[in-house]
Amino acid sequence: MPNLAVVSSSVRGAKCFAKFDMIKGFWQLPLDVDRQELMSFMTEDTVYTPTRVPQGAVDSAIHFQMQDAMAPMLQRNALVWVDDVIIFAPTVEEFLQALKEFFIILRDRRLKLSAAKSSLFQLEALWCGKLISGSGVRHDPERVDALSALPVPSTVAELQYFVCASNWLHDSLPDYARVVAPLQERLGLERKRIGRRNKNALNVAVTLTKAEVTSYNDVKTLIKASVPLVFPSPTSELVVMTDASLTGWSIVVTEVQAWDDSLPVDKQQHRMVLCKGGTFKDSQLNWAIVEKEAFPIVKACTDLEYLLQRERGFKLFCDHANLIYVFAPHVELKKHVRDRLQRWAMRLCGLRFTIEHVAGETNVWADIVSRWKPSGVRAAAVRT
Repeated sequence: MPNLAVVSSSVRGAKCFAKFDMIKGFWQLPLDVDRQELMSFMTEDTVYTPTRVPQGAVDSAIHFQMQDAMAPMLQRNALVWVDDVIIFAPTVEEFLQALKEFFIILRDRRLKLSAAKSSLFQLEALWCGKLISGSGVRHDPERVDALSALPVPSTVAELQYFVCASNWLHDSLPDYARVVAPLQERLGLERKRIGRRNKNALNVAVTLTKAEVTSYNDVKTLIKASVPLVFPSPTSELVVMTDASLTGWSIVVTEVQAWDDSLPVDKQQHRMVLCKGGTFKDSQLNWAIVEKEAFPIVKACTDLEYLLQRERGFKLFCDHANLIYVFAPHVELKKHVRDRLQRWAMRLCGLRFTIEHVAGETNVWADIVSRWKPSGVRAAAVRT
């Protein structure tokens, strides 16, 4: 399956969109004769053997993913997720040509569309629960309103639904990892108590503590204020800011279309590209401060390589001065630097970037997690 964060950026600059959904998509595909028996199911009366791809089978979605059929159009004029397809183009003329090409593929493959779920022209398209336009991605207002109106979960299933649904929005929710942590911890404990294979037991009652209810309401507040994400331009400056504390880390990536060298980084005109965050766990809590500060830098350059691997490079800002000498591309690593930092520094060698120190009070975007320490977490030791 495609990486949504990677492929969705291909619509940057598009002005025209169309959205299509296949009607009973899986059932449109024949099941190999030699495999039909494997999909048989039995009732009290008889055994039924399907001749079409069944819904609910583990590999049905992957089998239906139309990578081969749509290969000529993928990322040029089309994006596909299982049976959801969007067609896009920067001009009306190219858009009409793309539609024609799409309908030819459908005819040749004998695929049928759902008229009720298809649209021939839109300025933005709802795809995979997100509204995508040529300028960026924002969340479906109906989904945001529905999540914001949910009552406090009364069962484990409801808690799991809310955590999973909100996690789908996390790239545009600053400080999400910190705020949702109590709910994730409670869900993990309940799933461990119930057993991961016993799905019916998820309907057992659960009563959230006062702190967990506060966390639940805070997550809903974040969802209501979710930040639209932009597609960075190849000619703009890409800014990565990282920070860490004893217990958490954060990454914020922004775009500055017209960088002014006379202004400090916090005075530039930033547009959000994405944000990530997390908490240190287990042995990570015992890392030295410099290691914790280095971790989000390496995390960003590893997980976001698809975004940061660009001809223009990017600007990296952190508020730990010692890391400037560890990660600067033009500075030779010192022998006394610990092995972990040396290994991490090697991961950055393939990227083009400049790294600069920014004062802690200026690093306001990535500093949110650093100011937090959850209750019940106590550092065994602090090494600098």
